[in-house]
Amino acid sequence: MTGLPQKKKYTPAEYLALEEKAETRSEYWNGEIVAMAGGNITATVTLGGVCSCERTASETGGIDRPRVVSRETDRFRTLSNDDVRARIDNLYIELSNDPTAQGYIINYGTARQIAARERQIRNAISFRRLDASRVTLVRGGDDGSGVESVFFVVPSGAEPPTPER
Repeated sequence: MTGLPQKKKYTPAEYLALEEKAETRSEYWNGEIVAMAGGNITATVTLGGVCSCERTASETGGIDRPRVVSRETDRFRTLSNDDVRARIDNLYIELSNDPTAQGYIINYGTARQIAARERQIRNAISFRRLDASRVTLVRGGDDGSGVESVFFVVPSGAEPPTPER
């Protein structure tokens, strides 16, 4: 038994070269080439065999834009400053893979715990001389379980995450 084939990921240059020759318009979306939203696509099936039934059928449908969603990349509780810096480094690596994406960090805990965690995060961003405008800090509230931070990457067009608590 074999698995489903993996979709080919295209570079922007490959997409542009293919788009110049294409008969229909498409979009470049996270490394994939997809039919332009708002267009139509037609599928036709032809049956072969000995039956005397109708052998061809077609169906046409509209093309919707793929739903873009934010994704959680990390979740952690109490950590040292060095460990928080490492987590911030990983978030910015993820963000570098999509220059239009925004990082969201939701911090949970008491007001004092959240303020301390935000200070840790801002210090890590400043220490590494990273672009602070790429990350949005959100205060998530307190459920009594202590400090916790949740990191998200939010692609352009996706809904930003909201606190769980």
